[in-house]
Amino acid sequence: GSGPSPEAWRDFRARLISGGLKLTTDDDSKDADEAPDSRNVLSTVAVSKRRTVAPKNEELLREQNLDLWNEYINGAWAHLSPVEAGGLLCRIPLAAQLVNSMRGNKSGGESQLGETLKARLLSELPQPENNRSREDIFLSWSRNTEYCFRLAESVIQEGLERIMETVSDKGQVDVGKLNNVERELIIRYSQEQETWQSVCLVLKVPSGSVAGASDAVAINRPCARGIDERLARILLLGLQQQQQQQQAASDADEETISKFAQAFGDEAGVYFGGPEQQDQPALLVHGFGELQGAVEVAPGTRIFTGGALAAIDGVLAGRYSPLDFRWFIGRHQNLNVLTGEWCAIACARPIALKQCLGLPKPLWHEVMELCGGENSVLSRMEFAKRRDLEEADEGAEESEQ
Repeated sequence: GSGPSPEAWRDFRARLISGGLKLTTDDDSKDADEAPDSRNVLSTVAVSKRRTVAPKNEELLREQNLDLWNEYINGAWAHLSPVEAGGLLCRIPLAAQLVNSMRGNKSGGESQLGETLKARLLSELPQPENNRSREDIFLSWSRNTEYCFRLAESVIQEGLERIMETVSDKGQVDVGKLNNVERELIIRYSQEQETWQSVCLVLKVPSGSVAGASDAVAINRPCARGIDERLARILLLGLQQQQQQQQAASDADEETISKFAQAFGDEAGVYFGGPEQQDQPALLVHGFGELQGAVEVAPGTRIFTGGALAAIDGVLAGRYSPLDFRWFIGRHQNLNVLTGEWCAIACARPIALKQCLGLPKPLWHEVMELCGGENSVLSRMEFAKRRDLEEADEGAEESEQ
């Protein structure tokens, strides 16, 4: 009962990974034989420098939600982790999947395309000299993420061009003319287009699993910024019940729908959460544990679902802002990092809770750059393709907070 809370442990882990570990030799004023108080042990980890990767996003957050903005600037972090409720799953570019597969990483998934990339890289290696083996040269070159990513993009583009040569006059691909590698490419390329740069909030993880999410919602796919009575009815009752004319809503339902539209009519965050359960009532996600009906997704996350009626009443009473809440239509189910398509990331609460409405820098880039390392490299290479985002790119900075 006297140990640290789950929330404190999450912060402790983030500080360790970011390099903020404070050694015992950093403070000679304490007796080396003195055991630390278990209640204060987490405070011995120093706060590292905060990385500022999206200044304009921070400005927008300040306008939308001052409390979350304060949390963000005083402790925004993200790092690779096992899959966990309250964490994120970020879609990995197909080119990066091929690189991981070529390197033999489990996160790349099994892939004949990965073997094709490996063959391409081997063909471009210089002849060994100075007693260096060909394997040693391959290992060295394969660690160059930017070079390998560009090479993988070439392999993908050339494969797509070969596939296009099989298209009939009716615009259909002749699958019979494709080899196994090309079949894999067309499947994986199509899957990537469906979930391109998706960032999903993990809601449930199967017991004992560290690689899969049984339930998640995409938090960067907004579909409406206001709620009229028609949309309110769909969000509250679900599309299936909305379409069943014989199941007319009760007077109490109609009153709630009217209040819902009044509370969120002019300003709201409604999102396409995923392809599953789209006919079910929308899921409400927020940061208020005091709402009646709210359930925390995992201890210590301070991320909650449910409590729709209390949220509506709270907004109408002026206790909350409409943008304190997000409504999700549909879910993603059974996502898994072992396929190579997703990357699991733990993050600070405001990153998972903030709105994704008109962000100057897309959330996927913000999260990947906060992670640093190879994820940041991937983000920069993908960002370079987006000419429409050049003005929003202000680079990464560091500041003391």
